[in-house]
Amino acid sequence: VLNPWVRHCCMDSCPLRCIYLSGDVMQIGIMANINYCGVSSIVQKLVARLEEDGQEVFIEDHARTCMECEGNFVSLNDLSSICEILIVLGGDGTFLVASRAVAKRNMPILGVNLGRLGFLAETTLENLYDHLPAIYKGDYL
Repeated sequence: VLNPWVRHCCMDSCPLRCIYLSGDVMQIGIMANINYCGVSSIVQKLVARLEEDGQEVFIEDHARTCMECEGNFVSLNDLSSICEILIVLGGDGTFLVASRAVAKRNMPILGVNLGRLGFLAETTLENLYDHLPAIYKGDYL
């Protein structure tokens, strides 16, 4: 029996990028290290994809200086109170700043390495979009 609140196609591993939504819109935060080359276009593409998938997106205020578009810009403290998950684009330093800010809330963080090593990051930019269906389902591990 298929849940009427979830859009399905064939199966979880569908190559057609099916979206698994619980019926509720998620509030997803994005924090980016603005010192990385090309981060503005990376954030814009990510925001477009998340919004296309029906999610509500909030961007940490510091990214406003490099962004060429409108968006829901909020402080890092507000991100921690508004969002259900935080996507962090940068390196280990960016990840540590984000984790300190949301530690009291115990918010899940998806670290996306834009640098060289990225010991704390879960994924790379190339694999980021593969993680989105799991995030929408609440599967953060």
